[in-house]
Amino acid sequence: MSERSGSGQGDRHRKGPGGPTRPARSGRATPSTSRRHRPEVSGLLDPTLDQMVTTLLETARGALPPGHPAPGVALEQWAHELAATSFDDEAMPREFYVDLGRTLAASTDELAPAALAALALVLDFKDAAPLRRAHADWLASGPADLDGDLGLGREIPVRAVTIGHPDEPQTSYVVGFDTPGGGHAIGLLVDDELDGLGRDLFLGPPIDAIAADAAADPELVVADVPLADAAARMRAALAVADAEDWDDLEDLAVRPLLDRRLALVRTA
Repeated sequence: MSERSGSGQGDRHRKGPGGPTRPARSGRATPSTSRRHRPEVSGLLDPTLDQMVTTLLETARGALPPGHPAPGVALEQWAHELAATSFDDEAMPREFYVDLGRTLAASTDELAPAALAALALVLDFKDAAPLRRAHADWLASGPADLDGDLGLGREIPVRAVTIGHPDEPQTSYVVGFDTPGGGHAIGLLVDDELDGLGRDLFLGPPIDAIAADAAADPELVVADVPLADAAARMRAALAVADAEDWDDLEDLAVRPLLDRRLALVRTA
């Protein structure tokens, strides 16, 4: 399956984060930096746990360039990189995650709570359960800065909009979230020419910025929609993509983060 190509009206769908799809791939304005800051994890084989945690936190800092607009999203992507390499569901025994969780929870490094929260969120297999326990215990301990974990897992859905051109069969659905780790939005293009398939997934800046950017284009229509309705339409579009074995690599990279946020809308 391939995207529609050519010039004309369809080209309006590459306007940027405020258009009916994600910005062009060469200059997308999203919080994502994982490809430029892929974790280097060879140091995780150091002989002591403290050395390993030091190396782990260094890789986390590498995923957070100065002034990053959504550090929580960046750390979540960092954790997904580790999940695909060093920390897949058969790489480490349960005892390793017990020690790792305790060490991160006790660390005085200001980034340790957020790193623990990101790993606890992403490594959702059974043997990594001690990370989730360590993060829950950290929250229950009444830390001086409750948002030290960047609110990972506690994102609040705040607004949903559709963006589209009245004469075209594609519509973007965008849902925004507030969090101490940086306001951001998720979105996808629902293509009715492809049976309602959801494509061009993106993580973007706060939803108010996306909506304002699109509203400045006289050819586009921006409309607020109920959060639950937007999430339901996005899930349906993703189901079509799954049925069609849609394998766009950029979409697949964003999909886990988008799925988790859609679940938050469902339970909000």
